[in-house]
Amino acid sequence: MKKIALVLPSNTPAAINYSISLRMAGDAEVIGASSLPVDHSAGHYDQYIKIPWITDTRFDESILDLVTSKNPDLIYCPQNAIYDRLVRLLPASGFRGTLVALNDIDTDSAIHQSVANRASNGMPFIHHRGKATLSESFVSAVMEHFLRIPGQCSEDKFCALLAASLDMPAGDIIEIGSFYGKSAFVLGLMAKRQGTGKMLCIDPWYPTASPQKEVHEVLRNVNVRRDRSLERSRFVSHLLPYLDGEMNYLHMTSAEGHQQYSASRDVSSPEFGSVHYSGKVACLHIDGNHDAPFVQEDIDLWGPHLVAGAWIIFDDYYWCYGDGPRVVADAWLEGQRERVESAFACGGALFVKLR
Repeated sequence: MKKIALVLPSNTPAAINYSISLRMAGDAEVIGASSLPVDHSAGHYDQYIKIPWITDTRFDESILDLVTSKNPDLIYCPQNAIYDRLVRLLPASGFRGTLVALNDIDTDSAIHQSVANRASNGMPFIHHRGKATLSESFVSAVMEHFLRIPGQCSEDKFCALLAASLDMPAGDIIEIGSFYGKSAFVLGLMAKRQGTGKMLCIDPWYPTASPQKEVHEVLRNVNVRRDRSLERSRFVSHLLPYLDGEMNYLHMTSAEGHQQYSASRDVSSPEFGSVHYSGKVACLHIDGNHDAPFVQEDIDLWGPHLVAGAWIIFDDYYWCYGDGPRVVADAWLEGQRERVESAFACGGALFVKLR
């Protein structure tokens, strides 16, 4: 039997997100309640109930009737004034469930402070590796946006991306495999800030384009089941407000993208318009198919475009699902010792700085 969850007020962003997570879990009937004359959030709920405003003399009675009639197992309340009233009212209703309060503003403030503290902790590393400086407020702001984008890029790697971007020659920023745009956001924003060059993201955004065969079956099974129909759309929505005119993407494999990049310096898309590239690569972020032959193909195809002082980032150099990136990166480093100025691992990725 499904649990009953009551969400009120149901119209705040936190309430809507909470209701989506409950409905995705599939074990609760979610009831929304609010006082808005027209509540566009109503469609997110299995049931929707109109209640009086908290300033209305009928509010207390309506809440007691609602709790008594629906007998919820959980009440989620993301609004301080209503939560305070619920604390006083619920004992009289016989409610024996769980009352959860996560106020939008209080939660956002706590997250903001936590991010500011983590950004502050990363500042020594960013400035130790980088050749320029960033303000702590800038790093904190970028990290806050970065953390809201889904993906596997860690905060350690975030700091390393900032540091590398501060020590990067002029040229194009090429990313092979972008998913939702988490790392692309950092690299593209820093390239724009530093005047490095334009960013180009290349991703087929569908698993059958180049299925990974060398990874552990746990990951293969997840990739097969995952609905990827909205990945490119989410990628665009995460980057377009910040990098319109500063980047573009190719909806294809790395090999196909390299062919187009070699044939033309202009890339167009409906969302980002037309962007011109130099043909000289300042940063190559390899995060596509992790099977060794594909990682090798990426470095073989794109490596010749790298300029002096460029960075190569082999993502998932340390990776529990497979060792393709590490095998290729180690062999490449061994054969290119004279070209390498420095190399370090951070956030699971290998960062290589060329002379």
